[in-house]
Amino acid sequence: MKITNAIEAPVASSSEQHMTFMGLPIDGSLDLFVDALVGKGFKLAKKTPAADGSPSSALLNGSFAGFKDCSVTVKTAGPDLVCQVDVDFPVGDYWAVAVKRYALLASFLASKYGRPEEELSWVSVFRTKTGKITLSSSRPRLSMEGSLSLSYIDKANDAPEKKLTGILYEQAIKDL
Repeated sequence: MKITNAIEAPVASSSEQHMTFMGLPIDGSLDLFVDALVGKGFKLAKKTPAADGSPSSALLNGSFAGFKDCSVTVKTAGPDLVCQVDVDFPVGDYWAVAVKRYALLASFLASKYGRPEEELSWVSVFRTKTGKITLSSSRPRLSMEGSLSLSYIDKANDAPEKKLTGILYEQAIKDL
C-alpha cells in the first residue's frame, strides 16, 4: 500500500500543470510513469535506456479507451523527463474499420476537450493549456489496412526536447 502511494504521489501532484494520460500527469521520471501504467494493467514490453543524455522510451501493451491490444510508447525529453505518450491501436484493421474508430475517438475527444483546433485529412489536433493531443489515421498506398494512433504531448516537458532539437540543428548546420 505504501509503495502504491509513493508511486502515485509524485505523479498526481502536478496534474494541473501537465497534460494527463489515463489520469496520470505526463511528468516525472520514465520509471515512475511506467510503474503507474503497469499499476493500471499495462504490461511492460521493452525499455530503451538513455545514452549520453539522449531521450529514453518504454513500450507497454494493454487496453486503452475500450480497445484491447494497444501499444503505448512513453517518451522522454532528454535523459529522464516524460514528455509524450503515443498509443497505437491494433494494426491490420481494414481501412473502413480504422475510419469508424477514428470517427468514434474523435467524437470522444471532442466531448472531453472541445472541437479540434486543427483538422486535416484523417488528423485532428486538440490543444489544451497543458499540451496537445493528435489523433491520426493512415492507410498505406494500395493496401486495405489502416492504422490509428493517438499522441499526447505535454507542453511544459516538451520544451527541453525543443532545446535539444535546437542544439542538434545548430550542430547539423555547422557540419553541413
